[in-house]
This record gives sequence, C-alpha cells and structure tokens, in this order.
Amino acid sequence: MPKVELKLRARVIEENGIKRLEFTNPQYYRYMLNRLNLKEDVIVTIENQKSKRSNQQNAYLWSACYPVIAETTGHDIEEIHCLMKSMFLPKKFIEVKGIEFEIERSTTKLSIAECSEYIEKIRNFSAVELNAPILSPEEAGYHVAPLGSI
Repeated sequence: MPKVELKLRARVIEENGIKRLEFTNPQYYRYMLNRLNLKEDVIVTIENQKSKRSNQQNAYLWSACYPVIAETTGHDIEEIHCLMKSMFLPKKFIEVKGIEFEIERSTTKLSIAECSEYIEKIRNFSAVELNAPILSPEEAGYHVAPLGSI
C-alpha cells in the first residue's frame, strides 16, 4: 500500500480524569482505519491545530491591499490575488504516478503568523516596486496581528 498521510480533526475530551479523542468525522476515521494494512505498524502523530488566518486579515487583503495594486497596475483584483500568491507564497509540489506537479497554495491555509508575513511582503512590494503605499491595517480600520507579535 502506498504511503498515506492522513489528517483528522479531533477534540481532546476528558471524562473522569481520562482523556480521549473525539473525532469530528468518526465515519471517515473508521473508513480510513479499515483501509490500513493489518500486517504493518503505523505511526500516529498528534499536534495542536494551528490557528488559521483571521477574517480580519482576509478582509484587509481584499479591501485594502489588492485594490491598490490592481488600480496601479490595471489588472483586476483576482489577477492580483493570483500574482501575489505566486510571488510570495512558498511553492508546493505533489507527485502523481512519478510525475511532480507544482500546485497553487491557498491563503485560506495560512496561519495567522504566515498571513501577517504574506501581508508585509505585499505591502513592501507595492511601496517599493510600484510606488503605491498601502495603508497599514490599523490605518485601514482592521485589527490584524502585527508581524512578530505571534
């Protein structure tokens, strides 16, 4: 069986001093468990879920950052969004049948810290390369965690 990386969301529940996992989708957990090879050991990793970028960060990107660059360059906001992702998000590769493909990353999967860094790169690019400064989140009326505070 090929290597399968499986990520399942669960909550840690404590009852009578005993902790257990409660899966958000127990049917999928059972389905995937039944697919495992009984003759092989498995590795189980448990980690805290990282906090996703905030709605404030997303709103700031789409209403304060991308429009400035779109107006300056003459491109639409969706094109600017795609351009910024290709410029400032790390590349991601997957392999299918021995062929490696580059796939586009999504800003929805960024943590709050990663999104803060992404925003700063966009603001710096706009100010330096396009001579089009973007208001800070605070100036634009958004409560976005500053880079380095997370």
